[in-house]
Amino acid sequence: MNESINSLSDLFFEIANVLKNYEENTKIEKIKNEKDQLYSLSEVSQIYPKLTKYVLKNAINEGLLPVTTIGNTRYVHLKDVDNFIEYKTERTYESLKAWREPIDR
Repeated sequence: MNESINSLSDLFFEIANVLKNYEENTKIEKIKNEKDQLYSLSEVSQIYPKLTKYVLKNAINEGLLPVTTIGNTRYVHLKDVDNFIEYKTERTYESLKAWREPIDR
């Protein structure tokens, strides 16, 4: 804590900074340690900014991303999201490779 706390508002700012640091550090540790935890689609889109809810919903509807539905909310495992990203990367590379190959006539 900072030693220059002169008023009640300074104390509240210090408490807010401590809570913010705690929240940021525990979030990173939770992601690293708990790969089996279920995450909602909005949480996944926060962890992976390139994956929008639209992309995730399309992957679920196509059967590429396994999903667990609890109530009206869909949840996924991060390891399944990692597998989906790897699959899409390989598939994109394969289609680019096929497109670049010369055609024998």
